[in-house]
Amino acid sequence: MFIFLAMLASVSIWWSMQHIRYRTVPPDINAALRAKVDRHYLEHHIADAIKTERFDDVKMYVDLAKMLDINLSSTIREQIQNENSRLKRYWRTLREFGSGFLTGKADSAVGLGGSIASDMTLYGDLRDLKREGTKYHEGKPYDKFILELSLVGVGLSASQLLSVGVSTPLKVGTSVIKAAKRSGTLTKPFTKLISKRLSKSIDTKALKSFNPKVIAKHINPAPIKGLFKEINAIRKETSTADTLALLRYVDDTNDLRKIGKLSKRYKGNTKGVMKVLGKGALRAGKTVFKLTKEFIVGIVGVVLSVLGFVVLMIRTFFFGKKKK
Repeated sequence: MFIFLAMLASVSIWWSMQHIRYRTVPPDINAALRAKVDRHYLEHHIADAIKTERFDDVKMYVDLAKMLDINLSSTIREQIQNENSRLKRYWRTLREFGSGFLTGKADSAVGLGGSIASDMTLYGDLRDLKREGTKYHEGKPYDKFILELSLVGVGLSASQLLSVGVSTPLKVGTSVIKAAKRSGTLTKPFTKLISKRLSKSIDTKALKSFNPKVIAKHINPAPIKGLFKEINAIRKETSTADTLALLRYVDDTNDLRKIGKLSKRYKGNTKGVMKVLGKGALRAGKTVFKLTKEFIVGIVGVVLSVLGFVVLMIRTFFFGKKKK
């Protein structure tokens, strides 16, 4: 009997250990936002954004106010309305789009739209390829990162895939990454990661020609496809400009995955959440023990075997002696 109870206890303990489970309780981001954000906080940042003409940030803070049900004062609302007047918005849009299209540099959603439009029409990629490629051939200092992105962009544009839309997300991805590099929102670790994958995507023979059709033959998008697909998924949930801003919080693919998950929940407010909470919004939640039926069965087995052992001991050492 002792052997049976010992075996029951051992098996029950083993069974319980095999079925220990934990679950992660996600951080309460809304509570963290409310602890840090109030009307004064929002109005201060909105006023500063208006003063420095960061109108994308103005919209971001206004959207945060709506999400958190914070009423802005009439004074700040008038300032916002004034900046959104039709004439001002028209000239601002024209100026920013034109600058983005011609130079590839983008400081706003409209400017980024111009930058991407230039890449999608091949103008932007050819412009950058000509600029950096010429430096490369002349042995002058050149931006290898921009050159490789441009080669991929030109190759994708020239490929037959683009005609059916398969390469479009990759094209947008190259433009967003290029703009992020220029604007300084791309972190060094993530730049290094992308560079490694770009190097695997490009045959060095592509650097010997400015002909899009020739370049396309030496481009393999497979190494960068997954990465740019994740970036495009974030873009779909938020916006192209917001994706550019969100990349400043990405050091590796794990950060990118977490921001992707966050964007599915907060959509257009993802940028605002990250702006307020920083990478704290990406931290894993608390890990807590999860009670499962299998674990309970194992514990019951342990308890029963211990009780059986105690009863057997009492019978053996007490009631057994009485019989003598």
